[in-house]
Amino acid sequence: MAAPHFAVTEMFKKDLAAVNLSKVEHEDIDFHSNARRQDSTSQTKALLDTFNFDRRAIAIGVDPYLELWDSYDNPHPEWAAWLWSHGLMRRMMLATTPWATMLSAYCDPSQSLLDHLADPAKTVTYVNNLDFAVFERFIKSDAEIDAQDLSYSVIDTQDVLDGSHSGEYDFIECSIGNLLSPTMAFVDGYLDALAPGGTWMITNTSGYRKIYTERYYSLHHYVRHQKYLQNQAGISVFHIPIDLGYTIIRKDA
Repeated sequence: MAAPHFAVTEMFKKDLAAVNLSKVEHEDIDFHSNARRQDSTSQTKALLDTFNFDRRAIAIGVDPYLELWDSYDNPHPEWAAWLWSHGLMRRMMLATTPWATMLSAYCDPSQSLLDHLADPAKTVTYVNNLDFAVFERFIKSDAEIDAQDLSYSVIDTQDVLDGSHSGEYDFIECSIGNLLSPTMAFVDGYLDALAPGGTWMITNTSGYRKIYTERYYSLHHYVRHQKYLQNQAGISVFHIPIDLGYTIIRKDA
């Protein structure tokens, strides 16, 4: 079968520069292109298929999530390279932001994060959601990862919403998808869980660049949530317009 047509775009060339001009500890940065990622992706897709989602009924959060795993399973070359900037930004934040306690709402199989799980000076807590189930079933069970001494705790989403961990974490990471709901309850919950002086990193806040390129996205819920954050007292908000989009919140000490 002939290889798929692929145009070398400016974005692809930019991300190749990110690959070639960066020096990171692990060559397989964030497992984006190796066999372990491919195996866990195939297993996750098989699990999602057992849920029998009606893909004709597009509901907030579910349909894009299924599309994400389809993309992981058969990545387009440009999309795969795109992840380098995304992965490097995340790793830079984890490496350069002072933190001892972290709350993470997604469990991407990043070797750099796994290193933190094995670091006795770091305390990592995951939110119990579908991404965590994938981590427990299909990533942690990998023999090489399972052989590492990983330490983490788990809380429920309701614990975030009800303030059970108010001011507990000095670093929080989540995707904008973890915040989407008819209200701002998740935004308020994660902001409350952030310790004074702490940093909160929200990924994919550009809607895969759509808020930069499509006029209708100015009314999108991605923008609505970020405008809400702008109006909160006691924090600074930085939207970084690269690729997937990053919004960084710093709570006043």
